[in-house]
Amino acid sequence: MELTGTGRQLLRDLPRGQYTDAVLKNRRLDWTKLLAQSLPKQVELRRLTYGILRAQEAERQTISHQLQDEVLQTLVGIQVGLVNLRTSAKGNLANFTKEVARLQQLVEESIDVINRFARELENPNPAPNNLS
Repeated sequence: MELTGTGRQLLRDLPRGQYTDAVLKNRRLDWTKLLAQSLPKQVELRRLTYGILRAQEAERQTISHQLQDEVLQTLVGIQVGLVNLRTSAKGNLANFTKEVARLQQLVEESIDVINRFARELENPNPAPNNLS
């Protein structure tokens, strides 16, 4: 708050109580202006925050669906393999061994998929800057 020389002189000439009232009134006006300036910024900050949260939730849902699809497909493959394994156990040992190896491979692939998605959830890519 800058006062011209005349304004300072007028404030000095006022009795102490009036001077304090004038200073408080000027400060109140300054605070009111600052509050009025901050309100649109608060609205914009809320909008940006909401956009970021919405983008993060969309990314989590995408990852969740991908994880579910890939793991479900692998588990169905393992289930079918176990049915085949039961049949192979009644037949020859070579088919049985081959089926066990295939099922082990499916389990390893499933573990890799789960680990990859876990890493993506821990270190997601930054959200795009365009949130409008």
